[in-house]
Amino acid sequence: MSYLALEHKTLDFIRRKNLLKEEDRVLLALSGGLDSMVLLHLLHRLHYRVLVAHCHFGLRGAESDADEAFCEERCRGLQIPFTSKHFDTRAYAAEKKMSLQMAARELRYAWFQELMSSHGCQALATAHHLEDQTETVLLNLVAGKSAESLRGMQARNQQLIRPLLFAAREELLAYAEEKKIDWREDSSNESREYRRNFLRHEVIPLLKTINPSLHASVHRLSTHLGSMQAMAEGAADALLASCSEQKEEEFLLRYPPILNHPAKGYLLWKALSPYGFSGAVIEEMLESGLQPGRSFQSENYRLHCDRDCFIISRNTDAVADAVYSISLQDALCTTARGTILLRRYEKTEHPLEMNDPDSASLDAALLQYPLLVRHWQAGDHFYPLGMNQPKKLSDYFIDRKIPLPQKHRILLLQSGPDIVWVIGERIDQRYRITEKTKTVAHFKWQAHA
Repeated sequence: MSYLALEHKTLDFIRRKNLLKEEDRVLLALSGGLDSMVLLHLLHRLHYRVLVAHCHFGLRGAESDADEAFCEERCRGLQIPFTSKHFDTRAYAAEKKMSLQMAARELRYAWFQELMSSHGCQALATAHHLEDQTETVLLNLVAGKSAESLRGMQARNQQLIRPLLFAAREELLAYAEEKKIDWREDSSNESREYRRNFLRHEVIPLLKTINPSLHASVHRLSTHLGSMQAMAEGAADALLASCSEQKEEEFLLRYPPILNHPAKGYLLWKALSPYGFSGAVIEEMLESGLQPGRSFQSENYRLHCDRDCFIISRNTDAVADAVYSISLQDALCTTARGTILLRRYEKTEHPLEMNDPDSASLDAALLQYPLLVRHWQAGDHFYPLGMNQPKKLSDYFIDRKIPLPQKHRILLLQSGPDIVWVIGERIDQRYRITEKTKTVAHFKWQAHA
């Protein structure tokens, strides 16, 4: 296959999946490996506006230094803007008590979101391809995850795009050889300590002796499952809506229509998994016969079996949610659910985003630092934009028809005693921009991918 064929296929995939517009600016995560180097050249050849970001995690010594220098040099040759950042990944992992892989993921995506906001990028591109999709699907299968997870990665997940998800690695290799694109090999990719590498080097070669077209077969499977999942979700949503009721502090689900349905297991999982109930707990519920009076608990919710319905309420014994702080000097606040970016403008320079619920433009002079970011609590109230009277958040959530699991995931931005922004919803009327405003504090919420 000529290099032109891969370029045409990539452009066709981008257009069919609506990944990028011609005028968009895209942030490319560049490691220096074969996949990301090919994607860099493809986007360059297709005339997209690219900004390259390289992460130096400090885990492989001189090898990481060489990767960074290599990426910077290649971007300079293509006249593509390049930026890199050094992370103390080991210290972050120790502080957060997580694996190095998870720490690296959190660090890079928080930084990527910051770059996208500051440079006006509409998308973040990664170079996942067909073989990566196979590995993801098989890992989810072995882990016993839901049928939905067997769809694997999607070409678009909010702002994250994967323009090479259709391509086999051999296509990328042939393109690199024909275009004389060089790349760096990451020695950690050979380590069998990581599950993905073990699957790649040990398991998949054995599976390919049974089915040489394994990657294409898995791709077809994930595509079919995606279509089936979309159909199933539509029917399930309609049925669940007909037998559920949201009250202020409780979610009621009449279960006779569900238990009489041939897909009762799936319906219960779809209804209860947002509250943290696992597949194993749902199986236990079905096997128990759902006798009235029985109760089950997830991390944050309690489910009580009544005569013909489940009553789900917040578990008051659950561990209190974390509170995050933003000082006057901070430009970034990373939470467990996403990142808040903060910038300050003179009022005359500020581009207002009045219709974006994930953005808040507030009068900077009225804010008291440190600001707090926390979850909703009983008794909280604020003055919704456009109203001159306070409103309880519990009433606001009911008016907005926000379901119980979702409202307990919503974060609030607090200044002094006041809630100034229900993140993703509405700002407080008292902190809006007025004719008296001189400086604007602009907050942008970026949920984790």
